[in-house]
Parts: sequence; C-alpha cells; structure tokens
Amino acid sequence: MIDLDTLSTLTRLRGDFGRLGGLLKLWLVEEPGQAVSDGEVQAALDTILSKQANLTDLIERLEAVIPMNP
Repeated sequence: MIDLDTLSTLTRLRGDFGRLGGLLKLWLVEEPGQAVSDGEVQAALDTILSKQANLTDLIERLEAVIPMNP
C-alpha cells in the first residue's frame, strides 16, 4: 500500500531531481568544459530528466488512486 507520506516523499524526490538539473546547468554556465566532457554532461542531464519524468508519471498514477482527503 502507498500512503500520503510515500507520495510526499516521491514528490520531494522529483523536486530534488529538478534542483540537481538546475545546479548542473549553472555549473555548465559558470565552468564550461571543466573536468568532464560535453557528452558526459549531456548523459547526466538526460538521466536526470528521464528519472524526473518517471517520478512525475508515478506520482500522477498514485494521485489517481489515493484519496487526497484522509
């Protein structure tokens, strides 16, 4: 069973992925080409965006089946 606490945790995790992507973008602007290749950065960003989208889909499915007024 999934409860509202679990849904809340998933929602926070989705936000964390968003912040991680934002930090990655900021780093790219401030320190372009440093330490890792463009390909590695793009792969990391793609992974972040994919995981964030997966979490969004899961959250939406859970919200559809969990009563929001306990």
